Amino acid sequence: MFKELPQVWQKKLQEEMDFVRKNGFFLTNPEEARNKPKSLSVLAIPNHDSIGEIHNFVVESIPENLKSKLYVQPPEGYHISLQWSREYSNCNMEKLIESTKKIFTNQPPITVDIMGLYPSDNNLFVIPVNPSLNIFETRTKLVTSFSECGAKPRLAPKLSTLWISVVRITKQLSESQIEQTITDLPKKVFPKISFNKVHITLNDSFFTPEVSEILTTINLKS
Repeated sequence: MFKELPQVWQKKLQEEMDFVRKNGFFLTNPEEARNKPKSLSVLAIPNHDSIGEIHNFVVESIPENLKSKLYVQPPEGYHISLQWSREYSNCNMEKLIESTKKIFTNQPPITVDIMGLYPSDNNLFVIPVNPSLNIFETRTKLVTSFSECGAKPRLAPKLSTLWISVVRITKQLSESQIEQTITDLPKKVFPKISFNKVHITLNDSFFTPEVSEILTTINLKS
């Protein structure tokens, strides 16, 4: 299953699809998700020119019989989570912003190849692979930065995988629809997609502009 993906993703998705076949998908209520307490996050943001093509592919990939059970996320919320925390009430935000800026000083835009569309146990997503950024090194530095500023980081350095959620599942699927989602989603590779900004934000899980607060933006320059 999913043999075109790196081994770590093949194993992860096989385990999750075994769970989904027995138990169904975890469901998301978009309105409730937007109203939950915000996360403190460091997000990589794709170049605006890349977003539309990926979003159009996602919309076209959804079978007609599943559309009423899915929520397609707005493309302006597309992002890669480099680090995040829900436990940050004692965080020194000024210190976090300054230390994070130092991490990305002289960092050129991040390029990845994006592969999709794939199901997880709670969404449909696309997978950035072959990143130009050293993910282990970056997450190691961000773990230190968050911890020293009083926030508890959620993403361990050893977590080398990246993902972009693009569709949430809002209603339970039948057995045949689950199998359809696992086996029949179209696949496409978007090469050399550029991420030219890093935001430090207080955001919902969709990074919805109306309810998310951007604390600072770091522009990545060649």
